[in-house]
Amino acid sequence: MSDVRSRQENRDTSHGGAWNRAQFELSFRSIGAFGLSPRVMEYCRARARATGRLPHEIVIEIVEEAILRASRTV
Repeated sequence: MSDVRSRQENRDTSHGGAWNRAQFELSFRSIGAFGLSPRVMEYCRARARATGRLPHEIVIEIVEEAILRASRTV
């Protein structure tokens, strides 16, 4: 319980902070439309938080890397 409380206390409560959280959640929900597994969804969420990016940007990066690797083997 104290972990949840400390996480909320560290949140940016400004209008900009709320907007950023809303954008993050919208991005996270949008990648669910691709039918990704819960494990992949959580990986993208964690990587996005660690890098300060949005989850859909992580998915784009992963797909681009996979395409480039595949094109090198052809």
